[in-house]
Amino acid sequence: MVGLGYASENICILNACIEVAQTVFLALYMKKHTKAALVILGFNVMANIMSIDKTEKGIIGRTTENGRPVIWKFINEIPNDAKRRKLPWLTVISWKYDGDSNNGMPSKDVNDQMIRLEETIEQRLEKKGFCEHANSRTGNNLKEFVYYIANREQFMARFNEALTEHPAYPIEINFYEDPEWKEFASLINDFGGAQNLKKGQKSKSKN
Repeated sequence: MVGLGYASENICILNACIEVAQTVFLALYMKKHTKAALVILGFNVMANIMSIDKTEKGIIGRTTENGRPVIWKFINEIPNDAKRRKLPWLTVISWKYDGDSNNGMPSKDVNDQMIRLEETIEQRLEKKGFCEHANSRTGNNLKEFVYYIANREQFMARFNEALTEHPAYPIEINFYEDPEWKEFASLINDFGGAQNLKKGQKSKSKN
C-alpha cells in the first residue's frame, strides 16, 4: 500500500498481527491501476489465477506496473444504493510476496494459500452478509483482496473466527471510509474502455 498519511493502530488477531489504518476521508489508494495498459479478458482465460463463481458479470482485467503484469478480478456492476449504504467501509487485505523469479507473480504454493484465504472469506463471511467482494489484484509482488463491510469490529471478529485453523498469513488490513463506493466505481471506469477478448485471442496493451 502507498503511504497515505493518516493515523493507524495495531490490532493483534489470532493468526497474524494486522495493521489497521483508519481515515475519515477516503484515500485514493487505487491510483496505481493506471490506464497505461488495460485489457479485459474472459474468466476462463485466467482461470489458473483464481477460482471464480460469478461468471455472468465477472471481469478479469490486466494492467502493467513497472513492466510487470497485474491481474484484476471484479464484478462489473455497482450494487444498488441500499446495499452501498449498509457497507460503507472499503477494506483492503494486502499480501506482499516475493515473485521476482516469476515476473512478479506468486509461486504456486503461495497462490494456493491465497486461494484458500479468499475461499474462506467467501464462505465464512461474504455468504453470511459480513462483506461484499469488490475486486482483487495479483501481480508485481502484491496481492490485494478488496471488500466493502458494514462494521470493522464485527468484521475482524468474524475474520479471526474463520481463520482459527489457518496458518499465520503475512497480511495487512486497511479500512477506508467510502460510503459511495467511489473507489470501486473508479476501477470500473478505468477498465471501461478496454476491449472484450474471447478465449484464444491475444491480449493487446493500450499505451
